[in-house]
Amino acid sequence: MTQDQIIAHQFFQKQHRSGAVCQGMEYFEIDSGFIVRNLEKKRFVVGYVNLTARRTLFLFYFCWQIALLQIKPEKTLSQYCLKQWIFLHSSVQSLLKNIKEMRRVIQQGHYDAVHVHFEEWSFLYLWIAKLCGVKVRVCHAHMAYMTGASVKPHYRLFRVLLNRFATLRLACSKDAGDHLYGKHPYTVLKNAIEAEKYVYHPETRRHIRTQMGLTDKFVVGVVGRLTYQKNPQFTVEIFAKVKEIRPNAVLMFVGQGELEEEIRRMVQAKGLTDSVLFLGLRTDVPDLMQAMDAFVLPSRFEGLGIVYIEAQAAGLKTFATAEVVPQEACVDESLFTYLPREATAQQWADAMLAADTTQRENKLEVIQSHGY
Repeated sequence: MTQDQIIAHQFFQKQHRSGAVCQGMEYFEIDSGFIVRNLEKKRFVVGYVNLTARRTLFLFYFCWQIALLQIKPEKTLSQYCLKQWIFLHSSVQSLLKNIKEMRRVIQQGHYDAVHVHFEEWSFLYLWIAKLCGVKVRVCHAHMAYMTGASVKPHYRLFRVLLNRFATLRLACSKDAGDHLYGKHPYTVLKNAIEAEKYVYHPETRRHIRTQMGLTDKFVVGVVGRLTYQKNPQFTVEIFAKVKEIRPNAVLMFVGQGELEEEIRRMVQAKGLTDSVLFLGLRTDVPDLMQAMDAFVLPSRFEGLGIVYIEAQAAGLKTFATAEVVPQEACVDESLFTYLPREATAQQWADAMLAADTTQRENKLEVIQSHGY
């Protein structure tokens, strides 16, 4: 390491962004120089720790360089950053072993900063970083409205500890920040998307729909992991109601998850097999959104839900659960509809069918004006 280098480390769990393959690195634009007071070097070595036994396609990159040097994002990886990947065992498999490995990694790496993305469990890795003398300890909140998380005694204790050990608190939305930090101060750091990739293009839409045999179909799209959080069972219920009114309707699932087989059986039991597409992990999500007519994701809880913003960037009428998906996810009221938590599948279907899905516009300026 040279004298003008900064050593930083990321801790994250195995996951796939939106249930699909990442479209490259995720960038977070920082408007303030909150880290400058502690880190004043010009070059970074960024380490990534994946707390699972298997490798993952998920890449999470935090652009401190943009804040410090005002450099262009496309130059960051190749010219300003050296990356290190470390794969460790999950704390679920062996908590004590995990703690020892983490301490070893941080001590050997001589890190100036540690950036943790574990919600309540962040306290553990922030504590380890503090024991190792790391001065900059960043906690990043990504989730809110998690079922039971607010009332579990040990989770309440974890939140007290993480707020004590963190030197900087970040959140993807106000709801996520309030959930994890309570009355402690924090900074909302908006997730960035490559909005240009999602801009509506009629030619792309015609090409994808022709290629997939969807020319005369009403395509209801979902991009997300097939997990409890994303509520895919209810999505199928909604689609079944849509199908009753629109026989040409097709449901497009983009993503994977532990509930996939259950959802496939559910689709088969309802006689919808020929009308539901399971596309798995994809690298062409922007193109697939061009082919959709409406986007629906009735999540049980979200910290932000960046995929809702991507759907609006594609000009799609977007439907989400009220009091679950933060208000920051709505960047265009003409496209976004909140349905109450208690709304039935029929009510969701009625809202979708009542919307004018024939008009699509370029929403790039709207998305960018909201800081995404």
